[in-house]
Amino acid sequence: MVIRSLWSRALLGITLVLWSACSSETVTPAADLGVEPPPPPPPVEPPLPRVAVLNEIHYAPADKTRREEFIELVSVSDTALDLSGWRLTGGIDYTFPSGTALAPGGYLVVAEDPTVLAARFAGVPALGPFAGGLASGGETIILRDERGRRRDEVSYGRGFPWPTGGGDGGYSIEKTSPLLDGRHGGSWRLSTPVASSPSSGPTPGARNVRFEDNAPPLIDSVVHRPVTPRTGEAVTVTARISDSSGVSAVKLEYQIVSPGAYVRLTDAAYSQGWTAVAMRDDGTAGDAAAGDGVFTAMVDGTTSKHRRLVRYRITATDGTLRSVLVPYPDDPQPNFAWFVYDGVPAWRGSTQPGVTPPLDFGPEVMARLPVYHLLAQESDVTQSQYVSAYESAHFYGTIVESGIVYDHITFENRGEFSTYQSGKNKWRFHFGRGHEFQARDDFGQPYTSRWRTMNLSACATPWVPPNRGMGCLDESVAFRLYALAGAVAPKMNYLHFRVVDEAEEQSPTDQYRGDLWGLYGTIEQTDGAFLDERGLPDGNVYKVEGGQGDKRNQGPLPPLSAADYDAFRTGFNSAQPIAWWRSNLNLPAYYAFRATDRIVNNMDLRDGWNHCIYLHPQTALWTPMPWDLDMLYMPVTHWSGVLNLQNSILQHAELMTEYRNRGRELADLLFTVDQIGGLVDEQAAFVGREVAIGKPSFVQLDAAMWNYHPRTTASHKGAFYRNPASTSFRGGVVNRTLVSADHAGMARWLKDFTLTGYGAMQLATESADAAIPDRPQLSYVGPAGYPLDDIRFRSTPFSDPQGATTFGAMRWRVAEVTPVTVIPDLVTPRKYEIDAAWESPILTTWNDTIRIPPEVLRVGGVHRARVRVQDNTGRWSRWSLPIEFTVAGPAKPPAPTTDLRITELHFHPQGDLAEEFIELMNIGTAPLDLSGVSLQDGVRFQFADGVVKQLAPLERVVVVENMDDFRARYGNTGVKIAGQYKDKLSNGGERILLSFGKNVPIQDFSFNDKWYPQSDGQGHTLEIVDPKAQSASWSLASGWQASQNKGGTPGR
Repeated sequence: MVIRSLWSRALLGITLVLWSACSSETVTPAADLGVEPPPPPPPVEPPLPRVAVLNEIHYAPADKTRREEFIELVSVSDTALDLSGWRLTGGIDYTFPSGTALAPGGYLVVAEDPTVLAARFAGVPALGPFAGGLASGGETIILRDERGRRRDEVSYGRGFPWPTGGGDGGYSIEKTSPLLDGRHGGSWRLSTPVASSPSSGPTPGARNVRFEDNAPPLIDSVVHRPVTPRTGEAVTVTARISDSSGVSAVKLEYQIVSPGAYVRLTDAAYSQGWTAVAMRDDGTAGDAAAGDGVFTAMVDGTTSKHRRLVRYRITATDGTLRSVLVPYPDDPQPNFAWFVYDGVPAWRGSTQPGVTPPLDFGPEVMARLPVYHLLAQESDVTQSQYVSAYESAHFYGTIVESGIVYDHITFENRGEFSTYQSGKNKWRFHFGRGHEFQARDDFGQPYTSRWRTMNLSACATPWVPPNRGMGCLDESVAFRLYALAGAVAPKMNYLHFRVVDEAEEQSPTDQYRGDLWGLYGTIEQTDGAFLDERGLPDGNVYKVEGGQGDKRNQGPLPPLSAADYDAFRTGFNSAQPIAWWRSNLNLPAYYAFRATDRIVNNMDLRDGWNHCIYLHPQTALWTPMPWDLDMLYMPVTHWSGVLNLQNSILQHAELMTEYRNRGRELADLLFTVDQIGGLVDEQAAFVGREVAIGKPSFVQLDAAMWNYHPRTTASHKGAFYRNPASTSFRGGVVNRTLVSADHAGMARWLKDFTLTGYGAMQLATESADAAIPDRPQLSYVGPAGYPLDDIRFRSTPFSDPQGATTFGAMRWRVAEVTPVTVIPDLVTPRKYEIDAAWESPILTTWNDTIRIPPEVLRVGGVHRARVRVQDNTGRWSRWSLPIEFTVAGPAKPPAPTTDLRITELHFHPQGDLAEEFIELMNIGTAPLDLSGVSLQDGVRFQFADGVVKQLAPLERVVVVENMDDFRARYGNTGVKIAGQYKDKLSNGGERILLSFGKNVPIQDFSFNDKWYPQSDGQGHTLEIVDPKAQSASWSLASGWQASQNKGGTPGR
């Protein structure tokens, strides 16, 4: 790609297609609705050229505590530019001050901290600071002119087709030429040294290290189909490639890795045995269309063998013989790959071979849980899991899940003292930058943040053999209880783990040989992705072991050492005033943490061990987090089971009262028969549901695989469902008897322990307070049937053993719950009472009656209402016993259901710009309260979170895809904008659901892009013909019309 030849065409050929505002009169009869006709539309303006472009982005400094992030612009104009009032938006926000100029070919740097940047890069001048930050995993940056119009933009990622930044080198990403379109990942490279430029970046305010006059071809995308081929299936590989000098040749190379013969990235064999195949763009041999820039190669089906890994890479060469190989050299996974798989085979195994009869586990059981494959060398697996000399050593392997190949990961064993305790040991996997693992919860929903580290629990209770057979219930229920209680806790999900390290998938004579390893559970690593998943700001996270803080995540603030944790530890081990505790410890989270510890009896917890802790960089509060939950539900002490953070409540009666308040509240709302019972049943169903219908289950498979496995240690051999069972701890001997020697018996033991047994009694003792107000009683005083719009409750009068004049406050709450009678379906998560649908403010004046806001209730949903009271010493009563009710439809339709209508849709703007909008209108004669209105399908928006909550008669309001783009397109014309919705409208048409409250439909319709071609990417909108028409009109083409002019008439 000869870049020099493009310079003269930069302003014409490489443009960001943007159009400014253009409106039209609607053909809806204005007089019928009593509104003024709209003004004439502004003239259509031509596409805007790029005159200044994003040229370098430094999003991952080597030292996160130094504010060195920056964005560099370069001029591609032949005249000086006035950037006054221009903005950078997206992940950051910055407005260029008046007088900002950029000379032809000149550079301009905008920094997170200009002073720090100048110190780091020898006095390089920079504007700034900008607000926000540049995410290492990907971010959108938009350069807008003084009118808000897009002049350049980049939505960078990490990993092909983008450079794989974010390592320890502190490199930036930079364009190989300012004239390339920065929206394409192939236009960028890491600022690493190359032969032509031995120095490395970042290079703020200077020519890029990776600048090239003659850039190689640009490869935009690489795809193989099918994603997971079966034996004998051919695979089609396509790559979209472009170059102004023409593409002269494209080569696919592939390498076959057979089961039992794994090739590591570091092996000499990795560079050998690649087979080359030409890719073509001539419409033959599987190529879909000639000359479309999509090159195709077919890999013959003879290469597809069950359990075989096929790696591949692509080289493209242009007309000047410049070549590019993808993935790029900076990628820790220097190849693409697919895994050939015919499905999980059935398995037969016995809990004790030769003694108990074998069970047959068919496909319905084997495929019940998501299957994770590890491909590795057998010697590496053995050394990692069973040879102590290799403890914590990293070995290369490949993980495959849901057809996605995560190649060249590393794995190790997990654990401190428990590493080899059970024989079925724990694992840890490390994923490469740009190839983070996409984990999913037990219901199949993806987590928001991808994982660099994945921990596997072996579900083997290494220190508590009597719990063997829980099938991970011990950990999964505990982690979930911590989170529900309000602690910050890792998520966990079940999986079926298989290891491909032998040629034979399973042995017909030895049930322990082969790929099957069985039941495991993932546990989130408490790192940066963990914080992102919860919307917590980046901060220091430590795993506390041996009294020291082992840093798992470095936040943006110093220190790089553990000095901050050391100082906190010194503080909490001393007597401190109450103000110190309130300014250093996240007390609500600690109360939840401790109360849950008591319920599950986390006996392995002690100060200096077996937990994690997070420092919030904005509040400076420390938050303890559970970790290492493998010694639970035993009615005895072992270690202390507490942290010295308890000095807070032991030193200050006020804090002890707060803790006891929270303990009693959790006992009322969460630690109850139906709530804990429902949670245990839900978790147990994932691994043991088949037992209820007389079929083998995954927990039985776990027992058959590991109860007498040759690798199982002596203390665990035969431990599954041993009944009765006995074991010794520091606090004494425990004799445990199950009601039945199976998984159901284990589940019952867990329920009894937490509800009426040792765990329940621990919390009840700690949270008891004889001076609390009497528990109020609740009665329903609304109309019969619980209509949505008039649900009212009344409380009995305040009563307190300290006297009738001690009232301090009261609070009401409602929660939607899943009735305990509902059998888990493994599709719909249960709703727990602790998660309130609504809570009143803390009311400091007595109000014995409350009307529940209808917008917080779901028609048809089962809800619980409660009330509690507080005295003037800060003591809360118990929550009242609940009134459980099912919400009926409203007695009178809420006003929005009759008077609010969607009147205009801009679903496919010209050029696919972010100018979408939805217009709504009040067609009634009275003002509308929009606070209970939401868009729930197609796009999502809560008017309660917006800036427009009232709509006058015949007034219109819009919700938009992007506020900046809408204003740039339509100007500040007085249009009411409620806010910015989530997601995008489908270009092909989709369902739109406008609701009142949780699920009272206002409008529910589907539109189609085929109705009016002008509205489908040509700039026109869909406008409703008659806002007062019957509801069916919204789903008909005849109910809509295309706007007369491009851009439509939002707000008019």
